[in-house]
Amino acid sequence: MHQDWGVNRDASDLLLAATGERSIRAVALRAGFDPSTLTRQVKSGIKAETVIDVARAYGLPPVMTLVRFGFLTEAEAHEAASDSALAGASDERLAQEILDRVRSQNASAALTEPLSGQGPVDENVGGKPEDEIPHIGAVDVEALRRSGVALAADERDGIEEEQEQSQELP
Repeated sequence: MHQDWGVNRDASDLLLAATGERSIRAVALRAGFDPSTLTRQVKSGIKAETVIDVARAYGLPPVMTLVRFGFLTEAEAHEAASDSALAGASDERLAQEILDRVRSQNASAALTEPLSGQGPVDENVGGKPEDEIPHIGAVDVEALRRSGVALAADERDGIEEEQEQSQELP
């Protein structure tokens, strides 16, 4: 149901317009408040918590009700909704949204412009053909053993031999 919630009305008019009730007493009773408490808040300044409780009691969107009562700006409500939607979206959904924006030409330049000229490029990622990247040749294991370098595999083999020998003893 569409309500005319003018932002220049006082709290009483806003409550009645939002809920469709004829009295503050009726709003208070449905929302679970003592009528005198709600009447006092309407006169002295309604609390955000009260607005949220009334919104929930009437099935109204709490965030938009806070906007109507001046507790939040529309920009703040939109930002909160966007942050919540982003946090809840799967990686696949986020990637699909970016792809959809690029395809529909609604993407920002950061997604559509080339990266050239945006700082230094790592040489390993600079687009060199694989043949131009220096490689370490095959390791000559026997040459390493002759030079006295102990290899992890040699040490492991030695430990395994010692364990086998200790199991053979009575």
